[in-house]
Amino acid sequence: MKQGAVWCGLMAALLLVGVVGCSSGNGEGEAQPSGSAAAQPSTSAKPFEKTLEISWLGGGGTEIKDNNRVQQKIEKMFNVKIKNTKIDNQNNDQMSLMINSGEMPDAVFYYGDAVKLFNDGVSRSIPKEALLKNAPNYAKMLDANPIGWKMNLAKGKTDEFIALTGLAEQQESLQYLSMYRLDWLEKLNLVPKVKMQQLDKEGRIFFSPESITLEQLETILKAFTFNDPDGNGKKDTFGVAASNDRMSGWVSLMGAYGIAPAGNAANAPGYNKEVNGQLVEWNILPQYKEFLKKMAAWYKDGVIDPEFPTLNTAKQWEKTTGGITGYFQTNYNYVDPTAKTYAARPPMSVLNNNPKAKILIMAPEKGPNGFRGVSAKAPVTSLTYQMVISKKVDDEKLARILQIIDYLNFNKEGVIWSQFGEAGVDFNWEAEPNNSRPLLLENVNPKQEGLGYYNHSIATLANLKFNFGEIPRKLLDWTLFGEGKDLKIRPYKWDYFNTTNLSSVQAQYGAGLKTITDEFFFQSIIGEVDVDKGWDSYVDKWKKAGGSKLMEELEKAPKVADLLVGK
Repeated sequence: MKQGAVWCGLMAALLLVGVVGCSSGNGEGEAQPSGSAAAQPSTSAKPFEKTLEISWLGGGGTEIKDNNRVQQKIEKMFNVKIKNTKIDNQNNDQMSLMINSGEMPDAVFYYGDAVKLFNDGVSRSIPKEALLKNAPNYAKMLDANPIGWKMNLAKGKTDEFIALTGLAEQQESLQYLSMYRLDWLEKLNLVPKVKMQQLDKEGRIFFSPESITLEQLETILKAFTFNDPDGNGKKDTFGVAASNDRMSGWVSLMGAYGIAPAGNAANAPGYNKEVNGQLVEWNILPQYKEFLKKMAAWYKDGVIDPEFPTLNTAKQWEKTTGGITGYFQTNYNYVDPTAKTYAARPPMSVLNNNPKAKILIMAPEKGPNGFRGVSAKAPVTSLTYQMVISKKVDDEKLARILQIIDYLNFNKEGVIWSQFGEAGVDFNWEAEPNNSRPLLLENVNPKQEGLGYYNHSIATLANLKFNFGEIPRKLLDWTLFGEGKDLKIRPYKWDYFNTTNLSSVQAQYGAGLKTITDEFFFQSIIGEVDVDKGWDSYVDKWKKAGGSKLMEELEKAPKVADLLVGK
């Protein structure tokens, strides 16, 4: 994809709250609302003849205030009455209860399995004709991607879709970078001999595109653990920060062995590899075994926080913030002194908590064979996330929903007021109006005001100016367009078009397989199981518990290398 692509939308972060809209790469030719009725909704006295009631579930909306200003404006422009659904769409229990009780909203931003939802008769298909007529700008977004119109096709159909695919072009960047307490490195005379660029005016944030080896990292971690890097005279620090609920603390360490873990969900597919012409899941690869052996040795040496098996991510952040650990992983967008959203989590919380702290951001470490990399955030392309439409929605209401989505995500004016509100009332421009980041004012609660709640997750390179501050943009430039883009680890095969029965296999076996993988992971690292002695038994158990069926189904999926060129 080209940097100047004219698409639109939302910044997709882990805690998805907002979305950002759309402009052309050169600032001209802005996309406009679609259809005869929607061509100029802001100036037409009555653009839609019939009032429709639409229930909506967007991202981050548990605190949303009914009759908020964004809602009022949408209702007036499109002659609809919107019912806000106050459910956390990232909470599986809440979502399952809502779906099973028959209370599925009309339009839903959905993190779950859209195939199962459709097969269960909960959601409806979306005809291509309806997209072309009512959401032509969205259709152009799919046109611009080689496999856009193959995404979310209903099984056996060529022109019906089970979900509206989103876009997060920034996810084509390298997902994670390694972070070090630079002030600790300086105190211990262990600053790597690499080129460093100062990213901030204060001289507290530095970046190097170079990598150190695992052996060099091990020396640093031991010094962080045993050489009193904080100078308090106590042995109360450790090297590696990790938690028990996410694999993000280990991604570059795994990447040094050429592997990438699955996501956190029970049915998340793994980053499989090709071995002698056959597909093998990441967690039974020989490289994974070697990774576990190295981590077990580090744990035994004491450089990994011994409490990590009992720490969730929030607790791990607290310890890193408090100066207990000196090495961790993070996304480029979290390195932003101007973003209040990330002030309470590393790395910004480390700097905010200790005025003398400094951080060094580096490319992933090199492993035994010189490999370095981390899992690609988008396994295949940046077409990701989805919205689904309830089975109860008829064609008339579907058309109205599509027109709203097309306008909110592809009209620059609509994008700004639906995402950020009104300039001078809800936000101030960081620099040039309409060409820089909107900074929300202190008294504005975006979740309550519905900012970003009604948008799809559609983020384009053209709109990065709305999403990121100066430092994240510098890091993104390297991770997306520079050398970092070549360090992404992608899977060998991926069921990108839902053409296999992988969804049902994952639904049946996914939770059990994850339990087996997690148990061996923790037991191996803390020394309850000898990795060499327990390996064959673990692999056999995993395969018999459904792992073999999982890999058999994945074998039917297309090769990612082919998908990247549009085959």
